[in-house]
Amino acid sequence: GGHAGSDPAGDAGRLGALVLDSRHTYVLLYTFCPGVDRRETRRVIYAWQGRWASVQDMAAGTLCMGEVSTLSGGKGQEDRQVVAEGKEPLHFLIACGGLLIATP
Repeated sequence: GGHAGSDPAGDAGRLGALVLDSRHTYVLLYTFCPGVDRRETRRVIYAWQGRWASVQDMAAGTLCMGEVSTLSGGKGQEDRQVVAEGKEPLHFLIACGGLLIATP
């Protein structure tokens, strides 16, 4: 057994970090209203691919991006981006709340 604070994923969750498993692919929908008037809605659908994700998992994640687009109504401008672990762009990290932790 460990002691309090020995679980990095648990600690990260308490810090408000997004914790993703490197063995999987995740699809995230980020919706925001840019500009001063905030009348326009923009959406970004990300497929984050963990370093150890299988080819099948990565392919399924990419296919799910279309399903997420359909289920979320398709209103407003939409971008889709595949993100590889370790190569996360700043806008992805912002969408994740600024703190992302990938577990092995």
